[in-house]
Amino acid sequence: MEPSDSLAEQARRKQDLALSLDRDRAALVIAHPFVGFLAMHLDIVPVFDHRVPTAGTDGHRIYANPDFFDTLGPGEREFVLAHEVWHCALRHIERRGDREPELWNVAIDLEVNRLLVDEGMTPPHDVLLDDLQTNAEERYDRLEFERATLPHRIEAFEEERQEQRRQHEARIEAGESEFYSHYADNGSEDGYYDEYGSHHERPTDVAVNERGRLADTHIEGALAPHEADEPTDRPTDPDFQPRGDRIGEEVWARRIQIAAQQVELRGGTIPGHLRWEIEKLRRPKVDWREVLRQFVTRRIGGERRWLPPARRSLHRGLYLPSRAGELLCLTVALDTSASCVDFAPTLFGELDGIVRAFGRYEIELILCDAEIQSVEQYGPQRPLQAATLAPAGGGGTSFVPVFDHYAGQPPPDALVYLTDGYGTVPDTAPPYPVLWAILDRWHEERRRGTAPFDPLGSFRTMCDWGQVVAIPVDS
Repeated sequence: MEPSDSLAEQARRKQDLALSLDRDRAALVIAHPFVGFLAMHLDIVPVFDHRVPTAGTDGHRIYANPDFFDTLGPGEREFVLAHEVWHCALRHIERRGDREPELWNVAIDLEVNRLLVDEGMTPPHDVLLDDLQTNAEERYDRLEFERATLPHRIEAFEEERQEQRRQHEARIEAGESEFYSHYADNGSEDGYYDEYGSHHERPTDVAVNERGRLADTHIEGALAPHEADEPTDRPTDPDFQPRGDRIGEEVWARRIQIAAQQVELRGGTIPGHLRWEIEKLRRPKVDWREVLRQFVTRRIGGERRWLPPARRSLHRGLYLPSRAGELLCLTVALDTSASCVDFAPTLFGELDGIVRAFGRYEIELILCDAEIQSVEQYGPQRPLQAATLAPAGGGGTSFVPVFDHYAGQPPPDALVYLTDGYGTVPDTAPPYPVLWAILDRWHEERRRGTAPFDPLGSFRTMCDWGQVVAIPVDS
């Protein structure tokens, strides 16, 4: 805001910006309908306020500073609007938890900016941007690691810079090439060129650096009474009234579902780089324990059936109908990766509690990696929870041997497969129900930078049969 701006001039500029941003939002609906439909749920409030130097959101409104928006072109304004919308849809304020705010602000800006650039939108110059295809939590972990290791990385940088300079000078003295003279002369305290001409920048703490032109405000609560009334020589605006209440996750999930439906009804498609993010937000949270209970108890009924036959008659050569409620024959298959073995006792405890309520049951426990390692029988006298796991082997995972195991012999009533989701899946579904219990190591793997964006969706690209439930590692 210019000091000479009168209150009337401020009001006019705010009104002009409100009209301009309404047009930009309408343009978003046409050019980028998914985020455009979501933007319709947020009020746009122009403000001249030092607490919003560019733009910001409290989850209910988008605040926009006219001084900043006057420097942007139409495509850049749409980018900033979409940026604030995604902060709300991804519930970045709620997801921060106890993370350090400065680093978290950088992480969530990187997440949103990458989404929008991949969608073909035009960012303002000098915005934070990286090449990662991950979420804010993983980016935060990386930033935290970079901050913790910064002194060591600077020390290593200085040692390598001095070594490269010595090598350059030695080559120049030897008259090898003017090439080295060029790169030696262009080295500085902030970077150096290696022998291949690649430039290496001095390591810095990204959170300390400028966040670029779009250093927006992530508002985590309403103004405190003293903050609202506190005199200051910096500009404040009475229209800046952030709300302290939070919109529930289920509300944004419903909005996302409706926006996706609107796009699909109009014959549009959701961009591939957004599809997994949208599916994750659309998908309701499910208690894996309840899914497991329903899956097993559905196998208990009262009617007679011919498939599978009554097992107690087969040894006499009699093929008789079985009663679904008289004996539960369940197979539990375990992927012997370390995380699954560690989690197995939790799953076994849940299953024990379910099957014991039905009295008579047989559980066949199969341990398998690339091939079956062991097959053990459990029942009321030898409960599954007492199983001692000592898997051997290693080196690849295939789910196929477990299903091949039942070729030519009576199949189970149902099969529960605990796995991390990485392995070879049979092409066709077996003639009995299967529950894939996918161990969701999302946060653990993101710290290592090796996780897919959505473990459940990733598994579904490989296997289109059976029931699937995700089990968070902190269950």
